[in-house]
Amino acid sequence: MAPLGVWTSNLLFLKKNMLKIGRAEKTSQKNKDIDQRLSSKPEGATIDPTELKRDWEERGYGCDIWTDLPGQEWKDFVHDTDELVMLTEGDIELTFQGNTIRPKLGEEVYIPAGAKHTVRNVGSTHSRWYYGYRQKR
Repeated sequence: MAPLGVWTSNLLFLKKNMLKIGRAEKTSQKNKDIDQRLSSKPEGATIDPTELKRDWEERGYGCDIWTDLPGQEWKDFVHDTDELVMLTEGDIELTFQGNTIRPKLGEEVYIPAGAKHTVRNVGSTHSRWYYGYRQKR
């Protein structure tokens, strides 16, 4: 299995080339579609915070980390910008757009602007995840 740095480089190459193909159609929906297709890393790969931050910043997102105790719930949040979430430790549940998901470690979840969403730590230990909001230009 390739280390995360190699995977991230391939991901960035693919994303940049996909954007070049449709540069004339550069819409937020196209970027959202690309973000969703490139949303999770290979099973077993470790998360390099420096690589993740660089990847998200190149895609126009901030990158911070959050930790919660078991049972913590953040209910019905709405942001005016797109958000990415990536679980790095523990077990969380995300509910938005009528769906509830339990992301795997290292799986990136895209939450569109305006979507009411809830995050719950459903595990028996603390949970930790990265989150980032699309920077306004």
